Amino acid sequence: MAYISLDPDGLQKIINDLNGYATKAESSRSAVTMVNSANSSSRGENPVDLFSFSTNMTTYKDDLADEASKLQARLDAAKAANETGMTATAPDGTICYYVPDGVEDTPENVKTHNNVDTWRQANTDAATLVKYSEQGCSPEEWDQLLERMRAGQDDPAYANTIFNNIGPGRILDSITDIDQRFTSVSNVEGTAYSERPNAGVDLANVMGRMLATASNTWPEDKAKAYADRLADMTQEDGKPARIDALNTMLETSQQVDIDGDGVEDSVGLDYNDTFLVTLARRIESHEYDEVPTGDRLRMTSLSIVSNDNPLSGVVHAMTGNRDAGLEWLVPSSEWSDKPITGADSKEHVERVQTLIENGKLSNQDWTRDWARLCDEIDRNVGSSEAPSSDDSSQKRQVSAAATAVSGILNGLGSAEDPPALDSEGRNLVSSVLARHPEGVSESAFPGNPEGPVKVFNDSAGGISYHHPVMTDRALTNLVGQVLQDKNASAHLGESMSDYHEQQLQAAAEIYQDTKDSTELTAAVERQAATNGFFAGAESHQLVHRGVQVDNYATTSNTIVSYGAGLIPVVGDAAALVVDTANPISVNNASEARTEAAKIKSDAMAASTEQITASLLNSGVYSVADIQAMRTSTGTAKTVDESVDNVVDEAGNVLTQGMSPDQLNDPNVRDGLHTLGGHLHNPADSNTSYTLAMNNIFDKAYATASPDAPEAPAHSWGAKPKSTQDDETKDG
Repeated sequence: MAYISLDPDGLQKIINDLNGYATKAESSRSAVTMVNSANSSSRGENPVDLFSFSTNMTTYKDDLADEASKLQARLDAAKAANETGMTATAPDGTICYYVPDGVEDTPENVKTHNNVDTWRQANTDAATLVKYSEQGCSPEEWDQLLERMRAGQDDPAYANTIFNNIGPGRILDSITDIDQRFTSVSNVEGTAYSERPNAGVDLANVMGRMLATASNTWPEDKAKAYADRLADMTQEDGKPARIDALNTMLETSQQVDIDGDGVEDSVGLDYNDTFLVTLARRIESHEYDEVPTGDRLRMTSLSIVSNDNPLSGVVHAMTGNRDAGLEWLVPSSEWSDKPITGADSKEHVERVQTLIENGKLSNQDWTRDWARLCDEIDRNVGSSEAPSSDDSSQKRQVSAAATAVSGILNGLGSAEDPPALDSEGRNLVSSVLARHPEGVSESAFPGNPEGPVKVFNDSAGGISYHHPVMTDRALTNLVGQVLQDKNASAHLGESMSDYHEQQLQAAAEIYQDTKDSTELTAAVERQAATNGFFAGAESHQLVHRGVQVDNYATTSNTIVSYGAGLIPVVGDAAALVVDTANPISVNNASEARTEAAKIKSDAMAASTEQITASLLNSGVYSVADIQAMRTSTGTAKTVDESVDNVVDEAGNVLTQGMSPDQLNDPNVRDGLHTLGGHLHNPADSNTSYTLAMNNIFDKAYATASPDAPEAPAHSWGAKPKSTQDDETKDG
C-alpha cells in the first residue's frame, strides 16, 4: 500500500493556477480569432490562417483543465481520507490519500479507496443540518435528512466527516434548535404543538451513535481534545440546554447480552475509552443554570428534557464501557504499583458515593444504570472468582474493582430514605452481593466495618481476595430492595446459605481435628448475624413505609416481601419457600411495627432451624451429645415428640440425606426448632449455642434500625446504637 502526501494549500494553488491559465488561454484565443475575423478582406479572407492555432490552443487548454481535474481528484481524496478518519494531518500540515498495493493511482481508483463519495454526502448533509436547524424546513425535508443520517451513523467515514464539519457547540445546539423549529407555542392558551415531536431526540440518538462510531477511530490525543471541547461547550454561558442535549446523545442505547445470560440488555453505546473518561471527569464537576422561567413552556414542550443531572448521560454510557467506568471511578494511576487499601479506598468510595448522591436516588433510571455498571465491573474484574497473588497486576486491578463496587453499593444505599430500584436494578444488586458473601457477612455483623474494602486471605492456597463491604445503612437499604423481588431475594439467599454452610463445614473439620471450637462458634454467630440483619432490613423497610403514611397522610400501600428467600429454612429449601410472597398492607407505623415483630419471630425460627440442621449434619456432636440435647427438650420422663423427626433415641441424625421436600415438612421443621433451643458448644456443654445465636441475631437485627424510621449508621468503624447503649449502661 502507499500513502501519497501533499500540501493541500499548495496543491490547491497549483490547481487554481492551471485552471486560471486555461481560462486565460481560451480568452486570448477567442480575442485573437475575433480580431482576425474583424480585419478580413471584402472577399472574406482573413489576414492570417488561424485554424491550426485555434485548434491547438483548444487542445492545450483542455489538457491543462484535465491535469487540474486529476490533481483535484487527488486533493479531494486526501481531504476525504483526512476528514473521514482514514489518515491524519502530519505535523507539517500535509495530508495524504491511500492507494492499495497493486492498484494504479488513477482519479477513479483514489476516489473509490478514499471514501470520496461518502465524504461528499456527509459534507452536504452537515451543511443541510446546520441550515435546517437555523432556518427551519418542512417535515418531509427533515424526514429525508434524518433517513440519510441514520443510514450513515455506523459508517466511520460519514460520522467523522459530520463531526469535522460541525463543531461540538453547533452539534448540541442543533438538537434543541431542530425541536424548536417544529414547535409552536401558545403562551395565551398554555399549549404547544409540533409536527415532529420527537425531532430532537431522533437527532440526538443519531448523533450519539455517530459519536460512538467516530470516537472509536480516534487516537488518544484527538479523543481527549474532543471531549474537552464538548465539555467546554456545555459550560458556555447562556446555553443551559446543551447539557440536556449531550445527555440525550449519551443515553442512546444498544441491545446486547452483556452478562451472558441469553437475554439482551439495554446498555450504553461503545465509545472510545479515553474520550468517555475525559468527558466524565469534566462533567463530574459541572454546574449549569436552570432554564429561565420564560422558557419553561417551550422547554417542557420539547422532546429533549432537562433532568437537572449533568452526569446521567455519562453514567448510562459507562454501562457499555466498563473499563472506562473503572478508570473514571478509580484511576489506574492510583493502583499501578500497589493494591488499593485503607485510607485510599475510603477516599475513592466517598467520591463515588458523592457522585451517586448528587443525582436522584429516587430516579430508577439513575439507580439502574449505577447498578448495571457495578455489576459489569464486578463480574468481569472484581469477582471473588478472580483471585490473584499478592504481587500481581491482576490483584491490583481487582482491588480497584472492589473499591469501585463498594463505592457504588454504598452510594446506592447511602440515603436516609430507601433508594428507588426497579426489578432489574434489584436483581443486579443481588447478583453483586451474591458474588461477595464474605463481604455481606462482614457487613451484617454488628458494628460497621473499618473500611469499604476488606481483604480475605486463604491461608491454604496463599491467595487473597478483595471484597466490597457496606455500612449498616447501605446494606439495610440494599437488602430492603432485594427482598422485594422474588428472583433477587432467592439468588442472594441461596448464595449466603451456601457460603455459611461451607464456612460451618470447614470450621467443623477444624474442630474435629483440633477440638478447638473457636472457628465453629464464629461460623455459627456469623450465620445468625446475617440472618438477623436481613430480618432487620425487611422490618426497617416496612416501618419506614408506615411512618411515611403517618407523616404525610398518604394512603396505605402494600409491600410485597420475599424475605423467606433471604433466610432459607434448611439448605436447598430456599427453592421451596421463595415463591411465597408476603404482601403487607401498611396503614400506619403502629401496624408496621406489629408486622415487623412477626418478621423477626419468623426469621429467628428459620435461622435456628437452618443452623441446627447444619450443625447436626456436620458431625461435631457425638452420639452422647445428641442424646443429651434430645432428652433436654422435654421433661425428665418424656422427650418433645417433634424431635423424633430429627434425631432418634439412639442419637442418630435423621436429617442427613433428607430431600428439600422432607426438610421443609412442618414436623421436621418443628423438630429442628425445638432441638435448636438446646444447642451447646461441642467443646463445652455448659456453653449454649442457642443463647449465642439468639443474642447475635438480636444485635444484628437491631443494627438495621427495624423499630424506628431513622436510618442506620453510615460511617466506617461506628458501632450500632444497641451496642453503644449497652456500653453506656455498663459504665
